[in-house]
Amino acid sequence: MGVGFALTSFVTSTAMLAVTIAVWTAGEIITAGIAGTILTRLAPAHLRGRYAGLFGFAWSAAGMLAPLLGSALLEAGGQPALWFTVGGIGLAAAAGMLAIGPAIRRR
Repeated sequence: MGVGFALTSFVTSTAMLAVTIAVWTAGEIITAGIAGTILTRLAPAHLRGRYAGLFGFAWSAAGMLAPLLGSALLEAGGQPALWFTVGGIGLAAAAGMLAIGPAIRRR
């Protein structure tokens, strides 16, 4: 997903935008079920509802804050700043997930 977002910085046509959206969508499809599975496996049985609620809240907060912060970044730095930042955050998140993978598998 991060690569797709970063590639959006180079979009100059509708066709190129469609390609980047296809990359984002592929990333979303690949990752969609992973987070819920990890959450369910790591949460103690009696706290699964709280873990799931907090996870949902995090997504809702991101959905609210992203347009606010993204539009400010777009205005301040233009499209390259916005899309490279979004791509960088996505790549950093992926690196973080890879880094914690061994601990999750051990648990």
